[in-house]
Amino acid sequence: QVAPQVAPQVAPQVAQVAPQAAPAPAEPCAGLSRIQALTCQWQEESEKCIQQKCQDCSGDQCLSCQKDTKLINECCRDNQKATASPSLCKSAALAEDINSCINSRCNGCAGEQCQVCKEDENTISECCEGDYHNVELPEICGHHDESHSCSGLAREERLTCSWGEEVRDCMKTFCRCDTDDGPDADACKLCQDNMAQISMCCDQHHLSASPPKICTDAILTLDVNNCIDTSCSSCEGEQSCKLCKEDTNLVNQCCIDHQHGLPPPPMCQHISQLILP
Repeated sequence: QVAPQVAPQVAPQVAQVAPQAAPAPAEPCAGLSRIQALTCQWQEESEKCIQQKCQDCSGDQCLSCQKDTKLINECCRDNQKATASPSLCKSAALAEDINSCINSRCNGCAGEQCQVCKEDENTISECCEGDYHNVELPEICGHHDESHSCSGLAREERLTCSWGEEVRDCMKTFCRCDTDDGPDADACKLCQDNMAQISMCCDQHHLSASPPKICTDAILTLDVNNCIDTSCSSCEGEQSCKLCKEDTNLVNQCCIDHQHGLPPPPMCQHISQLILP
């Protein structure tokens, strides 16, 4: 007997699908105008340079390396393009200029005396002042930019701004508005509008600059109120004195007489709107 022949089984063929290539990452400088693209490339190449120079570090050491303005400046110079500097390079250059200014002012010192000089607020303030055309100030100048926005102003304006902020802090402390057992919102506002106390805070925190508006408002308001009190000193009876002190023409005249060439305080702005032309 002959065994029946069995047709060989053929394994089914599976179509081979070529793996799809991962999409290329978007070019960060694509779609920009030629000048903008050059600036963008300058920044990108400088950042890569910084990463390469800081690749062997770890932890806080890395962060310190990446913020080293001297290193950033070197990378910016090495990758310079014929275009406007990117923000990274502008900020680093400004930081180096300010550090150079501080070192120059402290030239000749030695030891601990040098450290004291370089941390002196007046030295830092004078080196940080100037019109930097919206370039971000370096961290060393950051003590001027606390809860308010006085950084970036010229020296005179910054001092005026700082004076005003110190007066507001003084009033908050006096009125205890930020404490758990302090007064309610209405009582707090009433306290912070106390012109005599504001004037005292202005005197306590006086800086060598033009006074801020909070101080001129307080001084002018006190002058105007004294003028009104003097004008009504001969009145008799509570009702009569009240009418005298609320007389819009009298108040307006006192505002005019005690303006001293300064912008009028809120009480005078309000009364001027009530006086018919």
